Amino acid sequence: AMAVVGEQFSAGDQGSKKEFWESGFSTCQKCFKKNVTSEERCAGCRMNGDAYGTAVYTCQDCGWFTTFQYDDSGDRSSSYEAADRNFLQTMTEQQAFGQLSERV
Repeated sequence: AMAVVGEQFSAGDQGSKKEFWESGFSTCQKCFKKNVTSEERCAGCRMNGDAYGTAVYTCQDCGWFTTFQYDDSGDRSSSYEAADRNFLQTMTEQQAFGQLSERV
């Protein structure tokens, strides 16, 4: 069994998620300031302790926000959900192995 307390969701700016991810989840895609906070909203927890839900990122200067769904399951990247999942998954795997290089 697992505990389910809600659902994963998408909200806010979904069009510039790739750029936000590339900034390390730190640069607002509206005002470009680095005053972004995050809050994880857990949707559930599996018996092994893996949680899943939605991370909400909000700019404290202009109010811009976006969401990324996450899943602590070992078979995928924690922040797996994005506009271009294949690109982000490749970037995550390269970063994890220290192979991140400048993309053209």
